[in-house]
Amino acid sequence: SNKWQVTKEESGMRLLQFLRSKLDAKYSLRVLKHSLEKNLCRINGRVERFASTLVGRGDVVEFVVDQQPVV
Repeated sequence: SNKWQVTKEESGMRLLQFLRSKLDAKYSLRVLKHSLEKNLCRINGRVERFASTLVGRGDVVEFVVDQQPVV
């Protein structure tokens, strides 16, 4: 799994944008959203399912990419 701490510059980004920037656009937005819906993202240890959630400075974001192909 991936684990990042949100910096001052990244504070206020939407979760989906933040993940996109960290993962280098390796994955499609669909795959990222799919992973969120499968409870594979945590912010400060709490499951976060919403792509539009804003991340704040110092938040710890953990994310697992669900590798199952989305049909």
